[in-house]
Amino acid sequence: MAKYNDKIQSYVSQQLPDFVLSRHPQLLEFVKQYYTLLESAQLTITNQGDVDNILLETEVTSFLQLNATDEFGNDNGDYLVDEQSGIGEFQSGEVITGQTSGQTSTILVEDADNGKLYITANTRFITGEEIIGSSSNATAIISRYRANPLENINQLLQYSDVDETLDDFFIQFRNAFLDTVPNNLDAGLDKRKFTKRIIDLYRSKGTKKAHEIFFKALFNETPELYYPNRDMLRVSDGKWSVDTILKVTLISPSNGDTGNLVGQTITQQTVVGNTVIQEATAVVDLVTKQTVSGQEVSTLFINSGSITGTFLSSTGDNFDLEDDSGILLLETGDEIDQEEQVLLTGVDNTDPDIIITCAIDKVIDNITVTESGNYYTTNEVITVDNSTSIGTDGSVTVRNVQGASIDSIKVESGGSGYAIGDTVVVDNTNAGGTGLTAKVRIVNGGFTLETSDDSDQLLNEDGDIIVMEDATNSSLGDITDILITDDGQGYTTVPTLTVSSTSGTSASLFAISSNAGRLLDVNILDHGFRYETAPLLDAKLHMQIENLSAAFTVGETVTMNAVYDLNLEQFDTRDDRVVLEPNRPSEILLESDDGGIQLEDESGLFIMQDSERAVQKKSILNNSPIEFLKAEDGDYLIAETLVQDSTPYDIIAEDDDTLITETLSTATATVESYDGDRNILTLTNVDGTFLVGQTITGNTSGETATVILANQAELTATVGTTVTSSGEFVNVDGHVSELTKKIQDSFYYQDYSYVIKVGEAITSWRDDLKRSIHPAGFNVFGEVSIRTSVSAEIKKGFTLLNGFGEGDFVSLLEVIFGEKIGRRLGTTSDGTSVRANANRGIELADSFTSNTRDVTLSSPKIVKFPSLPTETIRGVTVRTGLAYSGPRIGTLQNVLYKRQTFSHPLYDQTSDDTDTGITIGSLNKIVLTGTRNTSLNGQAVQLGEFVSNPKMKTNFAIPAEVTTSS
Repeated sequence: MAKYNDKIQSYVSQQLPDFVLSRHPQLLEFVKQYYTLLESAQLTITNQGDVDNILLETEVTSFLQLNATDEFGNDNGDYLVDEQSGIGEFQSGEVITGQTSGQTSTILVEDADNGKLYITANTRFITGEEIIGSSSNATAIISRYRANPLENINQLLQYSDVDETLDDFFIQFRNAFLDTVPNNLDAGLDKRKFTKRIIDLYRSKGTKKAHEIFFKALFNETPELYYPNRDMLRVSDGKWSVDTILKVTLISPSNGDTGNLVGQTITQQTVVGNTVIQEATAVVDLVTKQTVSGQEVSTLFINSGSITGTFLSSTGDNFDLEDDSGILLLETGDEIDQEEQVLLTGVDNTDPDIIITCAIDKVIDNITVTESGNYYTTNEVITVDNSTSIGTDGSVTVRNVQGASIDSIKVESGGSGYAIGDTVVVDNTNAGGTGLTAKVRIVNGGFTLETSDDSDQLLNEDGDIIVMEDATNSSLGDITDILITDDGQGYTTVPTLTVSSTSGTSASLFAISSNAGRLLDVNILDHGFRYETAPLLDAKLHMQIENLSAAFTVGETVTMNAVYDLNLEQFDTRDDRVVLEPNRPSEILLESDDGGIQLEDESGLFIMQDSERAVQKKSILNNSPIEFLKAEDGDYLIAETLVQDSTPYDIIAEDDDTLITETLSTATATVESYDGDRNILTLTNVDGTFLVGQTITGNTSGETATVILANQAELTATVGTTVTSSGEFVNVDGHVSELTKKIQDSFYYQDYSYVIKVGEAITSWRDDLKRSIHPAGFNVFGEVSIRTSVSAEIKKGFTLLNGFGEGDFVSLLEVIFGEKIGRRLGTTSDGTSVRANANRGIELADSFTSNTRDVTLSSPKIVKFPSLPTETIRGVTVRTGLAYSGPRIGTLQNVLYKRQTFSHPLYDQTSDDTDTGITIGSLNKIVLTGTRNTSLNGQAVQLGEFVSNPKMKTNFAIPAEVTTSS
């Protein structure tokens, strides 16, 4: 409801005759003020803000109070406001503002002592809101608004309109339309507008919109709604997304923006006479930009379903011959590259007259893993070697690796004091797997087999006895072998191992897995830019080693030099007979008659019974007949060994040493890190192949180690123009390994539950929510979000003496608004008693207690505030530090020099009974104080100042003496 502006006071000057206005100007003012009173409104206020007051020196708990400083006495009992306070009392003529409604009004008369303010009418104030005075900064809470009689008569019918009614009447509208909505809504809510639009809340019952409206009205908060079924585990619910991209550089216009190709169709134009470069089109969904080698490169994200034709690059594509027989070559054999630049165009989405032209460049298209390697981790960087290809900025990481079981456990140092059965403690931290268990199987050394007929010995299956060799039994309890009782699963790298033992110490062992951490596929983070040929991809080598002499130096090069044995050529197994030359007899004859060719499996012999002829023979391959081979001199060839397989044989020298080749196999790499708990050495820049069992040497440190496992991943790349990203899951739905997914419990994690998160406890709104907008059949849960209601407002200070100039308006207004005035004055002897809670007026329905008074008549009290004198001391003029009683310099002057003031002067030391006890040292401690001047305070008093500045304060205490009369 708007302010009541149709007021009679505005028309008074128009109704009086001109001669009345000219002869009786005070009459006009009187009549206007009369109607001003009739057309005012009354605010009943409570909880007025505290006002700092001046404390009296004689009584700490009382305030300095006025006592009828003017003829009306309306300021009687008002307090003087302390200058340090920023808050005063309401005063007439100032504007008050409602902090919730924002409405303003002017105070006509202030009667805050009785909880009343008389203001210009404004029915839009809200009961219960705080008001603040514009000049006094006083505060109070409105407990009631009462319109003036004229306003009630003129606007009575408008009170039935929710926009025009008084706030006190609004409760009737609330009961009619907001019956299920709580009464205590947010103070900043416009309840009138909310009531008119409450139908929107009821229509959207059960929806997110309804909950947002409800909590905005209740707490002025927008709630967070969470549905637990979003995090319920569902089978095969993951969503995989891939992007199709095209990288280009801007050709024209020079100030063009490739970002304006979003939503547009781009076209690769056909190059006349070139059978390769044909028209291709696509629709752009998104554009991103980056700077590569000082040049802006744009990545166009293409709608894959909109692609027609084939986009080509501006470099490296070749001409086809007309007969499609191949590419066009120079006489030298070099390929002839296309002369035309491949361009695509698109219309600027902000200006159809601008055509944006771009050049297309090749990027990394696809990467294939040819060798998986070992011990790789997710997101590990794969080096893109651009040295063999024109191109830059390609970025590749490991996407997935394979988990596996543990193959074996290697004992690097056996320690001492261990026993068979001691448990191996497995730490699976960062190993990716679980389940490995093992224990000590052998201590004190190993075993060998020997033959024996002693039936009391431990025998092997073939009858051999297992006997400890002489030098094998150490008797130290050192670990010789570990038994794996469960090889575990899912390990991407090996766990760290220790042995739990009651007496064993210093053992060192590590696990080995030839399949853990195998690289399965990679993620192309950046496809790079302008790759004419595919770059090389260098994966790190995670080598497992033993017998490390000391630590390698990070960054140094390690080298392996491997030596190979000289092997004979391998024999081929033949299933057919050897065909001899035509001029050779097909016979094999021994040099002597008493020998034969023995088969390797001792299954039979070739027996030569007759030196001239073979009258009896066995076939090696069950084929017959077999002829004999005869040398040129007529002697028979001797077959000392019959070879039927392809096993190679070493060449043995006369001293039984194996002959070796003169060639070496060399591999080098750079040390990146070493994991001593797992014996894994990570290497980069690998050149060559590291072989198991070979020794590696640090070129800088000189340290050595033996290779146990060295499987490096190998990858190959291809390049293209329109490429597809590696792809990723856009959510984790259906991932069993995802920790945020929960199995349905039919209570919280179900399809019919929801959670509301606001800054209030659920107990303060749950019942109201269920009565108003909660959907039937659902389960609601609440979570508290942290919020603060601390006000950071800085209030402005000022000084105010209030209560003057109210005149007789308050009494008139109390009568107008139906207040009853009681007996205010009395004396201590008239039989009245002072009321405990004195009020200037009360409601008509109330009654004053008989024989009571508000004010006790007494003689007037006058308070004077003299001006402060000044004193000049040592050239400084001060207003403070002056004393009118107590110790001051003038008092000490009397003590020092005048006998008539005291019984004796300071220097009179005639007898002990008159000795003052004041020493020269005591005089030296007399200092100035209280001047508020740092150059004076604490300074010793000079002798001349006892005469020139007698009013200055001092810290000296005058000695006192007590005497008795005879």
